[in-house]
Amino acid sequence: MSNRISRYLLYFLLFILPLQTRYFAFVRTINNQWWEYGSVTIYASECLLWFLAVVAVARYMYTLIQERFFSASRNALVPGWFKVSRLLNFARKHGLVIAFGAFVCYALISIVWSSDRISTALYGLRLIEVCIFIALIAVSEAKFQTIAGFFVAGVFANAILGISQFYAQTVWGSVWFGIAAHNPKELGVAVVETYLRRYLRAYGGFPHPNIFGGWLVAGLMCVPFLYSILSKQCHSRGVEADESIYNKSLMIRIGLLVVYAALFTALVMSFSRSAWAGFTLGLVALCALVFTGTLKDVFGKKFNVVIFVKFLFITGMMGVLLGVLLFEPLVERGSGLFAPRESHRLEQKSIIERFAGASDALKIFREFPIFGAGLGAYTSILHTTYRDRAVWDIQPVHSVFLMVVSELGIVGGILALAMLLFLLRHLVRTRNFFGLILFASFLPLLLFDHYVWTLYSGLMLFGAIVGISLVHKKI
Repeated sequence: MSNRISRYLLYFLLFILPLQTRYFAFVRTINNQWWEYGSVTIYASECLLWFLAVVAVARYMYTLIQERFFSASRNALVPGWFKVSRLLNFARKHGLVIAFGAFVCYALISIVWSSDRISTALYGLRLIEVCIFIALIAVSEAKFQTIAGFFVAGVFANAILGISQFYAQTVWGSVWFGIAAHNPKELGVAVVETYLRRYLRAYGGFPHPNIFGGWLVAGLMCVPFLYSILSKQCHSRGVEADESIYNKSLMIRIGLLVVYAALFTALVMSFSRSAWAGFTLGLVALCALVFTGTLKDVFGKKFNVVIFVKFLFITGMMGVLLGVLLFEPLVERGSGLFAPRESHRLEQKSIIERFAGASDALKIFREFPIFGAGLGAYTSILHTTYRDRAVWDIQPVHSVFLMVVSELGIVGGILALAMLLFLLRHLVRTRNFFGLILFASFLPLLLFDHYVWTLYSGLMLFGAIVGISLVHKKI
């Protein structure tokens, strides 16, 4: 298979990544209810990911054989990575890769002491897939604008779906797209409940609005950089003379402004507080870097302040408009965060459940403090401890950091922290401001939610963010 076909398949993978179509290979239950976190499912995008990985490995092996057995140089028979000096040099320059590898290896080793080895094996496979996905993006020959463009296109399609769901106040189910039907009148559906009515939160194509919100935040952070690149290309030497190219670029830039407005609208309609916090932190970081003149684009030039003001204006204008139209549910959702006693029943229940989840996580951590309960074994341990709980009451704690120390202990927590610090160091040393902004916007998702660690869509979101950041400034 040619490099071009593989690259196009990678673009297609980025576009369909939000798709939740999956095959239920091995269904597990708790008290005769389907258990999401213990069942083995295979996603459509997952199959394409492994196909691309196999193709990449086959191409690498073919190249290696060519160099070793058909090269005129005798030294080609001894690959350079076998030499100790080169290995140490690789480790020094690629501490990020080693940190990722150490963390994943430890997570896989936890299967030895895990009480639920099926879940550990499944989540271990998911972590390997994240590493493969990051590697495929990072080593691809694709440009940043192409990789980020297909990613944003996939998120935009879900944003339109989410906006439609909110205005129709229903989620239409689809087996082919992996979407479950939801009605705000039914119990268990994500809604904002006020004294007047129950407002269905926008799901997009995802299993929960919080996950949808996380993907929207990533898309929103990408759009200003895509706009900046197109603007610079449009005003580069020789392009202004070609009116057709200029008009095409102008239409794309206008389209990106529309896409940004749609993503922001869908973000508000998801009513995901962790996503709101992530977007706010990312916007503040972008604002600080732009107005201090620190932020540079992929061309090494300062980020155009006028471009940023355009997006800031759209954010403010859409924020005011949606604030007026959705005043009642927005106030209710916000009151649950700042004044829980004045909020409605569901907001109070949500906060109580989060504190109860944190208490459960600390209890598991005290039981397995050093090495943890085992990767993916959190909900299994909860079920063992609380046999009478229904499956919907056996949920991961809403914090990735608490999930990591509960499942992998102090050792895993240290390795996870080292991995994040190496990533942050790499972004700072390479002056990858786009990656730093994504890193900032991602922190609230790690602090206040669990899907980045527990669900395939969250793990792939993390992989996409890291991969796109590395493409923006090649590793």
